[in-house]
Amino acid sequence: MPSIRIQTTQNVTVEYEIASVGDRILATLIDWALYLAYAGVVGVAISQLHLRLGSIGQFVLYLPVLLYSVLAETIFDGRTLGKHARDLRVVKTSGVAPGVGDYLLRWLLIPVDLFPFGGLGLLAMLLTSNGQRIGDLTAGTVVVKLRARAGLRASTFGGTPADPTAASAYRVTFPQAAQLSDRDATLLRQLLAEGLRRGDHHLLDQTVRRVQELTSIPGPITQPAPWFLGTVLRDHAHLAGQEEAGR
Repeated sequence: MPSIRIQTTQNVTVEYEIASVGDRILATLIDWALYLAYAGVVGVAISQLHLRLGSIGQFVLYLPVLLYSVLAETIFDGRTLGKHARDLRVVKTSGVAPGVGDYLLRWLLIPVDLFPFGGLGLLAMLLTSNGQRIGDLTAGTVVVKLRARAGLRASTFGGTPADPTAASAYRVTFPQAAQLSDRDATLLRQLLAEGLRRGDHHLLDQTVRRVQELTSIPGPITQPAPWFLGTVLRDHAHLAGQEEAGR
């Protein structure tokens, strides 16, 4: 499958697999099924309650369907429920996190992509190297495939033991991990998972150096990169939990 290399704002390069046209169509069909389910529930409710709604009232009731795409991608970090089901996500080609404006621009151009009968959007995805529809090209975004296995590997290194006794006995190795924000920790977890999945030692080493810059953990790091990064994640989760408990 084609891929794209994106340099994040943390100066780390991540390689993503481009979402296939088939996956994007399936994600869209899932979202459309949700539209129909919502419309059906609303229709039954109106009928059962014998409601008489004017055009404005009906517009308000069906507004969630109209705004679903942009709202879902904003709330769920670039993913609608259909995209989540197919492990897809919208990301910026520039490496920065997509904002509401990016999702809104993609949403506004959906009618253009769907004209005629989805032809323009499909043609754009087939002709562009990164499978971008017109909305993506305009917003500077691309839809990528997130490997389920990567997410599972990432969870292995995130968080402290669920057992309270084990958590209380946990010993922090790198107290500097507290300097990481939750956003930093999320990105670190993703980079660790991706590096392990692809066996990319360069990515892991690059991530280690960036973590050292963010936290001022002194070097050189003699332990294997996966061990170091996993330990930093566990330390961060433990310290964040202690801070939350102390409030």
